[in-house]
Amino acid sequence: MVTLLFMAGIFIVLLSPLPAQATDTENCLMCHRHRLIGRIDENGRRWNYNVDEILYRESVHHIVGCRDCHTYITKIPHDPVTRGVNCATQCHIKPPFAQKKFSHEKIIAIYNGSVHGTSPQDPQALKNAQPYCKYCHLNPLYTPVSEKGVPYAQTLRRCYNCHLPQGVIQAYNHITHRLRKKTTRSPRQIVQLCAKCHQDAELMKKLNVPPKVLTAVGSYNRSIHGKLVKLGSREAADCISCHASNALHDIYQSDNPKATTYKDNLQQTCRQCHAQTNSWFVRIAVHPAANPDGSRVIRLVSHILKFALFGSIFSLVGLLLLETVGRRREGIKLRLKNGASWGENPARRSRADRRNADLPAELSRVNHPVISYVIGFIFMLLTLVIFLGIVHHLTISRQGPGLLRPLWEKYRARGRSQLLVEARRAADLERHRHFHNVAPEYPRLPEDKRPVCFICHSELPHRKNKRIRALMNLHTQFFVCETCHIKQKPGTTVVYKWYNPLDKNPKGPFYGTSYDPATGSLSKGKDLLSRIAPFYQDQTTGELRPAVLEQDAPLARDYMKVRDTLSPEQREGIKNQFHEEIKPQGYGCRTCHTENSLLDFKRLGFAANRIENLKKLSVIGLLSNYNEFYLPEFFSEPQNQEDKP
Repeated sequence: MVTLLFMAGIFIVLLSPLPAQATDTENCLMCHRHRLIGRIDENGRRWNYNVDEILYRESVHHIVGCRDCHTYITKIPHDPVTRGVNCATQCHIKPPFAQKKFSHEKIIAIYNGSVHGTSPQDPQALKNAQPYCKYCHLNPLYTPVSEKGVPYAQTLRRCYNCHLPQGVIQAYNHITHRLRKKTTRSPRQIVQLCAKCHQDAELMKKLNVPPKVLTAVGSYNRSIHGKLVKLGSREAADCISCHASNALHDIYQSDNPKATTYKDNLQQTCRQCHAQTNSWFVRIAVHPAANPDGSRVIRLVSHILKFALFGSIFSLVGLLLLETVGRRREGIKLRLKNGASWGENPARRSRADRRNADLPAELSRVNHPVISYVIGFIFMLLTLVIFLGIVHHLTISRQGPGLLRPLWEKYRARGRSQLLVEARRAADLERHRHFHNVAPEYPRLPEDKRPVCFICHSELPHRKNKRIRALMNLHTQFFVCETCHIKQKPGTTVVYKWYNPLDKNPKGPFYGTSYDPATGSLSKGKDLLSRIAPFYQDQTTGELRPAVLEQDAPLARDYMKVRDTLSPEQREGIKNQFHEEIKPQGYGCRTCHTENSLLDFKRLGFAANRIENLKKLSVIGLLSNYNEFYLPEFFSEPQNQEDKP
């Protein structure tokens, strides 16, 4: 009977949580909304399980239930994830005018037949290297589309009789935008996305791509299309413009008759932008080679143009130098005082010479108007820019002779950290792997003000208990380590209050102490840095001392300086000093999540409904009473055979 009542209570909470979302019927966000839920695995890789409530609600998939995609999750705690989400799976949404439930099955079929697709026979290394849905597509947010040329106000006037204007306009803009543009991304964003893989030489070699693909990014950037895109053009052709049809995912090798870049399809592809095309037009190289050795005509014209460009510039510079030297020999110098002009240099010519040359004793000064100085200054700047461009082209540019490029690459390699490169690549891959729009970085304490525990344990310290380690780690956004692991000292009382090393008396409101009435999500407050921490209170004087040791403490700074020179035994001895006021086994969940909580939530500034939720958190009973709790299936609808993909 007790078990039935307990399970009924769980179902009530799952069905009607306090800050519930319309599509989160199983209350997954009860845990996953916390920004520090996650873990660090055995290989040192960080896994972020946070799903930002606001970003999720504003995303395209906000009406899709969690387990519509994550079909393999059947119980709490979850089993280790061994397979990814299959985007061809049908979900519980039936689009308007459709007979079947929604699925990306058609797009997946096109993608699998493209150059990016894989087959079951491919080795696992190749499958891992190929981009899948999540690499190109994050869970996109709904953003207003600017369609100034669409007269929707009159076109949709009759629709307003039954439908709200806001929804009708949004749907109309979305549809008309898709009719006229292949993607909502800008050309620059498309090129940057494709370049992430295609300019990675090591990855391209693993995929055994043709040699011309290895230089595709560089050759595109040299083309007129690439240069226009760099300058911000939204009309110039990007990668998708030429390599995909309106299906977007049908990218094939150029020797495939279905490819948009196949020789017989090129005129049709080019006509998307260029109305006047013919067989000669499509012969123009869209990806021009840096050194066109294959064509003598192109090579000859290239040399002629370079000779004309550099010959003209260096001839002009040479004439200027010769004229200047000649004037200096004649005793004329440039004077800048009281107006710039060429005048006599008395130090170079005697009075007799000046009389014989019938020159005046002192040339008259010419005070030019201000505009002449402005124009002269502009031309000087242009000359300097042209000169620097020529030097860059001749020395380190990839498109020029590259006279100093080996030295430049060697210099750059000295300052490049391979570890930093790999860390940035891993962070980018994590952003795409996560899919649910990783929330912007929240404020963090300076490194020297962080708890000393982070030196060894990081901000996600729990790793051993695989069952609940991620749930334990989410508490680090509210607590410091000492909050649970404090050791009682004789003659003192432990008092819990908000602690901020940058503010001796933090006022709040603090993160997570209340719910936002407009969204139902946790309120951010004004203070994102403070944590609930224990303070030792002297029973005689009443003085409070924080039990938190920061990284700028003398012992911590000294340890950081010498830890690489210490033996394992010496390190262990010093760690014992850090753990002098720490107990290995922390408090259990029921210490705080109960009516008789160790923490006085009200005194700490928590709102009444937030306190009620924390004290009666049903997941605590679930984890305490059951090793495995299987999620009920009455949230989902039975599927007919015809609905299955």
